[in-house]
Amino acid sequence: MTDIMQNILLLDIENQPKKIRELRTLLKQYDQVILVYAHSNLNIALDDLIELSVAIQDKRLLIIKMPKTGANSADFGLTFIAGRLSAQLGKGSLIDVMSNDTAMSYAVELLDQVGIQSTLLKQLDEPVKVVLEQKNVQNETKLLDCKKELNVDIKKVLAQLLKNQPKKTKTLIKSLMSWCDLDINQAEYILNQLQEIKVLVVDQEKCLYNKKQLKKELGSNIESKSNLPSSLLEIETRPHLIRIKQYCDYLSKISNNKPSKIETLSNSIKSVFKYEKDEHVLQMINLLKKHQIIQINVKKIVYLQENINYWSMIK
Repeated sequence: MTDIMQNILLLDIENQPKKIRELRTLLKQYDQVILVYAHSNLNIALDDLIELSVAIQDKRLLIIKMPKTGANSADFGLTFIAGRLSAQLGKGSLIDVMSNDTAMSYAVELLDQVGIQSTLLKQLDEPVKVVLEQKNVQNETKLLDCKKELNVDIKKVLAQLLKNQPKKTKTLIKSLMSWCDLDINQAEYILNQLQEIKVLVVDQEKCLYNKKQLKKELGSNIESKSNLPSSLLEIETRPHLIRIKQYCDYLSKISNNKPSKIETLSNSIKSVFKYEKDEHVLQMINLLKKHQIIQINVKKIVYLQENINYWSMIK
C-alpha cells in the first residue's frame, strides 16, 4: 500500500442512470470517477462530451465495460476494482460507491476495515414526498394535529422495518396502523417522518429502504461506544481518525461558537487543516457525518455533543 491519499467514486451507472448528467459535477468532487457498466443504453449531451473526453484523457474519468453481461455483473466489477484500489491507496483515502444495490454495502464495510473511508451512496438526495389527500379543511387540521396526539415508540417501528419492509406505500401505511394502533392520518404522518430521517424514500408509490440508515437510527443518534476508539494508540495509524480527533478537540475549545451553516463549517475545516481543495473539505464533512459528529438538516449543522466530548477526551 502506498501513502497516496485520494478521493475516488465507483459508479454503477446501470442503476444510477440519472448520474450521467451529473458527471461533470462529480468530477469536481472526486480525484477520479470510475464508471462501470455492462449494458450501453445511455445518452450523453453534446455539451458534456468535450469536457468528459478531457477527463478521460487525464485519467480522472475511467470507463470500464464488463466483459460479460448478466445479473450483478457491474457489482462484481465494482467490488473487484474496490479491492484493487484498497491495496494501492494510503489509509485515510476515500472510496465512495454509488449504487442502488444493497449488496455493495459488504464491499463498503470491508473497505472501512482496512482504513479506507467508504460510503454507499444511493439515490436518496431527492426523496419523493407522499402527497396526502386532504378532502376538506377539517381533515387537514386533523392531520396537522397528529403530532400532538401521537405517542409512538419510533424504535419499535424501526425494528419492525428492519425485519419487514412493505414494498408499497399502501401496505406500509396499513402495517404502521397495525403495529402502533394508529388511524390512517397518523400512519401517514409517521411515513413522512420516516422519509425525513431518510430510512426510506417513496418513488411512484414504491418504498425504497436504506438499511444502513435504519440500523443507525435504531441504534440511536449516538454511535455505540463499543465502536469508538478508547485511546490514541488505536487511532494514530489511521489518518482519518486522527483528523476526527483533531476537529473534535477544536469544537470543544470553541464551545458555543460552532459553525452553524455549511459554508462556515467549510471555512472552519479549511482553517483547521490548511486545506486548499474543496474536495478535501467535502471529504472531511462526509467523515464527520459518517462518524456522527455532525448532522446536516436543511443546510443547518447539528452537532452531536456527546460524541464530540468522547473524542476530545481520548488521551
